[in-house]
Amino acid sequence: MSHSVLQVIDHTPVLIDDCGQYVEFTAVVDDIVETFAGSYDEPRQFGPAVCTGRILLADDDAPATRDDFIALAHNVDPWTPSLDLN
Repeated sequence: MSHSVLQVIDHTPVLIDDCGQYVEFTAVVDDIVETFAGSYDEPRQFGPAVCTGRILLADDDAPATRDDFIALAHNVDPWTPSLDLN
């Protein structure tokens, strides 16, 4: 399921490990956490949360500008809700 990124809070520069190049993001993502479990009469409801995610880059696909980084954030899947409340 694809989720809508409401706001990119932060991103790392391009990181490199054994799998290749990637970027990690922190963002507010819509409809990612359950806010109401539902009932007989009402469906489940979901709301936004601060999440982390990463995207693997092609070898020649390093983003150059902040706008390039933000465009990449919209392709992250999966997003993981953050439990860090600081």
